[in-house]
Amino acid sequence: MATSIVACWSGSPELFDRGIVRILRTSHLSTAVVCAFVMVASQGQASGAGALYEGMKFETVRAVPIGRADVAELTRNLGRVVPVDAIGVAAEKGDRPKRRDRTAAELAELARPGKYSFAPRQPSGALRIADEEFRPVRDRVNAEECRNFFRNYPKDDTPPPYWFKNRFNACHGITLLSEHYEVRNGRPFLTGAMTVDAVAMVSMNENSRSSEVSLRLWDWNKIGEYPTDKKWVFGAGCWETAPRGKDCLPDSVTHYGTPDQWKNNPERTQTIQYPTDGMTIPEDPSPHGIEQRQLYEIDPYVYLPDSPPPAKTFYDAPSVPQRCDQGRTAVSPNYVRGSDCVFHEQAGVFQLSVSDDRVAESAQLIRDAIDNVSSTKPGTVDKPNAWIPGKFGTAHPLHRLYHDQIGRDNNGAAAIEACKKYFTPNYKDRNDPNDPEATNDCDEYPFRTTYQGVQFTINDNNDRSYAVRPVLSRQNQKAGDLLGQFMANDHLGEEDPFYVWIHD
Repeated sequence: MATSIVACWSGSPELFDRGIVRILRTSHLSTAVVCAFVMVASQGQASGAGALYEGMKFETVRAVPIGRADVAELTRNLGRVVPVDAIGVAAEKGDRPKRRDRTAAELAELARPGKYSFAPRQPSGALRIADEEFRPVRDRVNAEECRNFFRNYPKDDTPPPYWFKNRFNACHGITLLSEHYEVRNGRPFLTGAMTVDAVAMVSMNENSRSSEVSLRLWDWNKIGEYPTDKKWVFGAGCWETAPRGKDCLPDSVTHYGTPDQWKNNPERTQTIQYPTDGMTIPEDPSPHGIEQRQLYEIDPYVYLPDSPPPAKTFYDAPSVPQRCDQGRTAVSPNYVRGSDCVFHEQAGVFQLSVSDDRVAESAQLIRDAIDNVSSTKPGTVDKPNAWIPGKFGTAHPLHRLYHDQIGRDNNGAAAIEACKKYFTPNYKDRNDPNDPEATNDCDEYPFRTTYQGVQFTINDNNDRSYAVRPVLSRQNQKAGDLLGQFMANDHLGEEDPFYVWIHD
């Protein structure tokens, strides 16, 4: 309940401050207010935000999508009274985020892989084809492309909290808006504002359990009267998501400076290490938990330390989880590599091209399977509603199968039996007069190294299907090599989801 005090004070401001605190603690009056500055103080107390006082100056900070700060509206509002309830206020002052308490269900959802499937960007301006020479961990996100991703996002849609350039590089982009207020005659006036574009980036380091956490700021824009001598603090907390889990080393990254100092040094980076002795997650599907999967999160924030309460001086950005494991060292670098930590929320995307003469026939089989299943075998003869998963842009990924050798062998054997059934036992004969030594392999999709392979599909006995076709042996084997390289280079662990994208 708001408390209004009938009082005027003729002493010094210091005595007034002590007097009003004493009155607020002992009074429950609700009569009309005579002194406006006393009214504002009581309103602040009622909202849990602390007292405003005559002549007080303070700033707030909040985030909007990049490029969407309404500077014209801010300019029109300069000098206008802003209702106290419309100003961002905070119940308590904080200086950094803290580990959140989560339920078991929330932790399980945090560990769930493949929530996002951003289209991969082509490195070095070339079409990205899965290849031995390409390591996505080396294709780091840079500040400008991160800013452009968020700035060019459709204005009718809400941008995602993070953009994953690949499974090793993530970024968060916003425009920060800070508003400056002065209390005059008991009312807060908007006298100025500052906007700045900001991106926070996290890049995993190759063959390491560490990452580089970077911040880049652009285009400081002062509107009206705004103090430029106050510090802006940018930082990030880092810890294991499990209750009582380990903190990263260090557990926080902090960079600070005035707007002018930030202009002179706009991009800053620090290395974070992820401990190996944390708590393994129950969702680890590897045999006996050999991969030692652990979940960490990085939580960026912005803080204005020199602005007094009740202003909301703290922006806590969405946190980004990452999964760390020992698959590269405990299992094999041919299983997973790149970095020992990965942004598991980004699904992998395997790419081939039908115009690549190394893999053209295999690529064409996959395209037919996901776009025109009736043109493949077994097609729709026994399943009129047959469909085949894995196409990029759908909600039906494939999932890697590695530790179950028997399951992979059964997938391969079932595919060969299907080739014999639909293409005769002589399916290997190519009979190409221009290449008499050439032979065919039985190629299958989904791949034998997935939980959607031929035998698993047969066992499931539903409308989900598969496709087989004899293809040139060297092309099938090359496609298989590229698939294996892709899975390892993208750090796709057991049961991790991925999609397939076939280019012209």
